[in-house]
Amino acid sequence: INVELGSYFTASLGGGKRVNELMLDALRMLPVHVFHLNGWDLERWPEISGKLGKQTRVISSNIIWPPDAGKPPARFAVRKISLSEKQSVRFGFLGLTNPRTLKRGSRFRMRNPLQTLSAALEKHGSKADYWIILSDLTAAAAKQMAQQHPQVIAVLLMSKTYKLFQPQQVNQAVILHSVERGRYLGKLRLGFNQNGKITSFEPELINLNEEIRDDEKMARRIEELKQRLKAAQSESE
Repeated sequence: INVELGSYFTASLGGGKRVNELMLDALRMLPVHVFHLNGWDLERWPEISGKLGKQTRVISSNIIWPPDAGKPPARFAVRKISLSEKQSVRFGFLGLTNPRTLKRGSRFRMRNPLQTLSAALEKHGSKADYWIILSDLTAAAAKQMAQQHPQVIAVLLMSKTYKLFQPQQVNQAVILHSVERGRYLGKLRLGFNQNGKITSFEPELINLNEEIRDDEKMARRIEELKQRLKAAQSESE
């Protein structure tokens, strides 16, 4: 996940809570393996930490954490994916946040994201076969990352815009943009040869409209959460 979750976490329940536990519960049922904690969600980290599910690795690569902000998230994540019974590949993830997203007066600080990437790959690059960058940096910065680091195979950008950008390949990487407020689900299919080398990229933006059928298990869970939300709202009135 590489999105701003601030408004998602704080859906009003009354009582002045900054993080809505029901919304956290809804997120926990999704199979999220890597979550990039970006600049907009930093202040909520103490309430989010450890609550996104055991399978979820929260990362933040270039943010400098103050002592009073609790235990920081991981700098990077590595996920091993099986291609066959005898073959697997390791994907590394780095989360790079745009320093401009820091709120004025924030207790957090940020390292230069491009310098952070270079240092991280120099130190940890051998821990993964391929690296994926989750970021809210500009397209120009994404191109620079791809040009300078051939081990980066994808840069997934979070765009606060309604404009639909087409996928672009730079060097060994494909650059993909999200669209404002989750109108599309980004899907990236990778093809591998028998040696575990990437042979093809197939990016796709799935339009989340009424034509997408509901997952039955998820629909039942959503209905359960709706009932819990109604009950909680009644108690707060």
